[in-house]
Amino acid sequence: MILNLKYVLHIPTHKFENKIVTAINMKKCMDDLEKKLNENGYHSFYKSKVEGHYKSRTFEEVLITIFTNNTAEPQPDKLFIEWFKEHNDELKQESFAYEKNNELIIEKL
Repeated sequence: MILNLKYVLHIPTHKFENKIVTAINMKKCMDDLEKKLNENGYHSFYKSKVEGHYKSRTFEEVLITIFTNNTAEPQPDKLFIEWFKEHNDELKQESFAYEKNNELIIEKL
């Protein structure tokens, strides 16, 4: 079996408000994302905690990596975009990022 599509969803675990990096309560947000992925047939993925660097700030984030050969809609990137916009009142990010195959896509909010 060859899974020829790769998605990596970059999920922040901290927000930057008033010049302070603060942890986000991610339990509900992550539960919602995992539920959305599962309901759309993405039952197998990897979660990794990594250290991110952005604008001279260091913070933890979670990467969800999905390998698939499913070309049906919705694709994981579309689900992630929808999820991120639904939860940005809690995440409080100015942009978000995800990878599709060998490209990094950064979208401003």
